[in-house]
Amino acid sequence: MLLLLFASLLPNDISIHDTVELAEINHVYKRGGQLSFRQLILWDTYPQIPGLHVVDWRYLERNSQWPARHRGGRWVSRWYDSQAKSMRNITAASTKVSHTYFDAEVRDRQEFPVQLRRKLTH
Repeated sequence: MLLLLFASLLPNDISIHDTVELAEINHVYKRGGQLSFRQLILWDTYPQIPGLHVVDWRYLERNSQWPARHRGGRWVSRWYDSQAKSMRNITAASTKVSHTYFDAEVRDRQEFPVQLRRKLTH
């Protein structure tokens, strides 16, 4: 009985939570106009350099990974992250959808090296 009481006091949500400034749904196309891939790019501010820069990114495998409007006006993306082997919740202040012929995450590396990225929580 005591074990059941103790178990009920433990938090039920063991998912990973991160917060960023911008969640971008980026569609990258080949030169012929054919969709190459879709990715969720997570952007935030860093004290070292002005502007928004990439925190991390994930391929978008399902539309259910797209950020949805949540109470309070924030955007939340929730999915099982196979890299972290856990449910992941990302809250963003804003979101945007982009269609490009280049990979915006790779382009950001030219200005802000990957080694300086905060990365998502593991």
